[in-house]
Amino acid sequence: MKASEAQVGGKHYKQLAIQPMQYSMANNLDACQHTAIKYVTRHREGAGKKDLYKALHCIMLLIEDSYEWTAEDTAIVAAIVDASTQNAAGPPRGLTSPATVTAAAPCRRLCTPTSQIPPDR
Repeated sequence: MKASEAQVGGKHYKQLAIQPMQYSMANNLDACQHTAIKYVTRHREGAGKKDLYKALHCIMLLIEDSYEWTAEDTAIVAAIVDASTQNAAGPPRGLTSPATVTAAAPCRRLCTPTSQIPPDR
């Protein structure tokens, strides 16, 4: 059996026409792009809304790495979080305020296509 035909734990990728990893590799996506796609793809069969928040976090890391993070970005993310939690018990962990959004660590290594990452020394 090929590795691409197997899944360790669960079946949420195995039932897809193409697994997120195959798509990401075929399109030379970096780790942040791949991870966002993975979480969006599996949210119905995985951890539900929590997976979508994880995807949002990956997208925020991409914005931070690829563009200059601005106060407008912080306000937009805060508005999204506020809108998504108006009738809920509260926002997801890690997305509770604009301050936590701006505190995200840079992800230069995560958001670089694999082919452009120098080997670790």
